[in-house]
Amino acid sequence: MLESHGLNGLAAECHEMARSKGFWNTPNGNNIGEKLMMVVGECSEAHDEYRSGHAIGLIEYEHMGAEPHTYRRTRNRLEPLGRPGENPDPEDSLVMQPGKPVGFPTELADVIIRTLDLASGLGIDIEEAIRIKMDYNATRPHRHGGKLV
Repeated sequence: MLESHGLNGLAAECHEMARSKGFWNTPNGNNIGEKLMMVVGECSEAHDEYRSGHAIGLIEYEHMGAEPHTYRRTRNRLEPLGRPGENPDPEDSLVMQPGKPVGFPTELADVIIRTLDLASGLGIDIEEAIRIKMDYNATRPHRHGGKLV
């Protein structure tokens, strides 16, 4: 996904998904402070996962109360095809969705997804902003002049 679209393309996909799920269709849809706090909330969830003691790179699937379904992957979503064992079109890109992915990596992904959604929603060229900031950071001293971790 990232290789074919770049970071701005991924940001647009994150924003399109958030809009389609109603995150920008609220009375406070463009409340930047609220959007930033949603990023902070995802950071907090990542911290909770870290503190849980689970393996740092482990992604597990939370059982959602129903058996897994087979889905067709489209640009931004998975479309249900029915129960496992049905015979879908062999041309479809199929994915098994075993449940909600959980763990530290998925919480970090949520931080990035929320951040990219916000950038795209505000019309920010996040690729350029990251390049500019990384170029500047390369000129800074070790630990930015002695700051503690």
